[in-house]
Order: sequence, then structure tokens, then C-alpha cells
Amino acid sequence: MIVRINGTLSDVSILGSETKSERAEEVWRQSIRTNTSCSLYARINHNRQLFHVLVDIGEGVTDIIKKGPIELGISSSATVPDALLITHSHDDHFKELPILLQKIIDNNDLTRDLKIFCTSECWDQVVGKFPQLSNRSNKGNIIPFVRVEPNRAFEVGPVFVIPVLAYHGDNSPVGSVIYILKYLDKKVVIGWDFLALLNVDENRLWNPDLLILGTQTYNADPETRMISVSDAYDIVRRWNAKERYVVHYAGLHDFEEASNQWFRGPVKAMKTEELQKTIDEHLRVTGDNGKFRIIVGKEGMIWIGEDKRKLRAVDESSSIGKVIEVESLQKYIIKMESIEQIISL
Repeated sequence: MIVRINGTLSDVSILGSETKSERAEEVWRQSIRTNTSCSLYARINHNRQLFHVLVDIGEGVTDIIKKGPIELGISSSATVPDALLITHSHDDHFKELPILLQKIIDNNDLTRDLKIFCTSECWDQVVGKFPQLSNRSNKGNIIPFVRVEPNRAFEVGPVFVIPVLAYHGDNSPVGSVIYILKYLDKKVVIGWDFLALLNVDENRLWNPDLLILGTQTYNADPETRMISVSDAYDIVRRWNAKERYVVHYAGLHDFEEASNQWFRGPVKAMKTEELQKTIDEHLRVTGDNGKFRIIVGKEGMIWIGEDKRKLRAVDESSSIGKVIEVESLQKYIIKMESIEQIISL
């Protein structure tokens, strides 16, 4: 399994004016305005062919996903996804869907059988914004929209998918979800653009190999309709995520904390390097001592999940140290420590 981050940034119209944030101008000038998206590549039948699952297709994503196969040295056919998972119907998550469909039709790509997965509420909202999709065809057929239902698992090629109902704040589109993706022994949680999860069995979210969270600000602020970096600290601990990325950060609402003279957290939007330093310092001070590391995602970052069956067998004769910690979902920890007894004669 290979996961590539295609984009991490909000559209500049969401970020706000240049006068409000020093970062807004930087985003405008340096980014290609690629919205939050990622690709998951899963091997098919143990050969070199990869199945490409794309999660969200906002502005800039159609061009960005062309880079993935080049960087990974895989088949160029993977530049077009085999499946598209849409989380919700905000423009920055599906804006280039018509461009992708037109690309497939124009290239007469008979090898591609793209299917689009989202909730029925989400699809109705997508068609409402792009009415041409209601009667447009792909390879002579009606566009292959597949309705998903929260908490009901389904298969996409070799990938097992579970949608989880997400609350994206009042006045947000209904039918928003995040996705849990499983392939072989690996589990990835794509969790952006939510303020809370609804009717979820957290056992399904426990111990993911990779967790990608969308965080709009550093400090908690429900007005953003998304979780914050501060919220992410609790989530990665609660779900015991092995590898963790945060994307979608803008930080504009953090300026509002500057009016509180007693507030000691960040009071401005931070650049990537500064945000990473702030996160590292927080985790060090809170006593995790490197147990949890959260990486600020950048476009083009690649995560590779190896199949455990292909890894070298562990040398059972090697030392495992003196301390073993076993964590449970209920936040209890069992700690076993070997104590060397010294006897003086």
C-alpha cells in the first residue's frame, strides 16, 4: 500500500485577505491552489499493476495526480484513478470531477472503469452544482455513481472501505463522511473536514497504520466547522495511530486569541515549519517523549505501508528491553518491567 498526499491547502478565498494573515499571500503565490486530497495505490494480484483510489478531487488535483506514478516509478495508467471517494460536497473536494470525467472520455480510455463513491445526499449536491453530470455518459454509460451508507463496508477493487458519518458543522452539507481504508494488514483513516463523528464505533478507528487529519486551526474553534491541531493531539492518542499527518491548516481564526491577554497558545497563523516546531514542542512537553509524532503534511509526501508477510522475521533471541507497555481502548495501560535483583554476599 502506498499513500500520496496530493494537496493540503485551502483555497485562498477560504484563507482570507492578505491583510489578515501573513500566510495568505504566501499560499497565493507559492501554491498551485491544490485542495486537500490523497491517493492510495494498492497492488493487484501480486503483480506490478496498481489499483488507484483517489480521495477527493478539488482544484488542482487532476494535474497533481499525474506526478504520483512518475515519483513512484509505476505505470503511467495510474495517473487516472480506478475509484474516486468523495467525502462531501464542498467545492474544494469535488470541483474537478467534470474535468476528470472529460479526460477519460476524450482519451477514450477503455481500460478505465472509474466508479464514484459518496453518499446519496452528497451526489445530489454535486449534481446540483454540475447539472451536466445528471445526463452525461462515461464510455457510453451513465456516470457510475455508487451510493455509500455510513458504517456499511464495501469493496473497491482490492481495498476494503468503511465510511463514517461526519458532522461538519451547522449549515454544512449533509451526507459528509470520512473513510477507513483497509488493504491486506494495513489500515488508513482519511479524516478531514469534520468537527465530530456521528454514530461511530471507535473500535473501527483503533490502531490505524496511517491517520490523516484535517485541522483548520491550532486552537479549538467550532466556528471553523473542523477539528483543530489541539483536538488532533487527543485523537491520535485515543485511536493509537501509528503514523500521523495533519493537513488543511490555515490558522486564521487563531488571530482571535490575541485579544485574550491570558491566552498562552498560538495567536497567529503559522507557516509549515513553525507549525511543525510548535507541534513537536507540545508533544515533548506533554511527556510523550517521541511516542507520538505528528507530521505537518505537504504536497507530494509519500507513505509506504509494507506487507508484514514480506518483512524479515524477527530474531526471537534478540533483547526486547526491560519495559513492555500494553495500551487498551479505554485509556488504561498495563506496564511490565524487568527488575534485576542484586544480591550482596
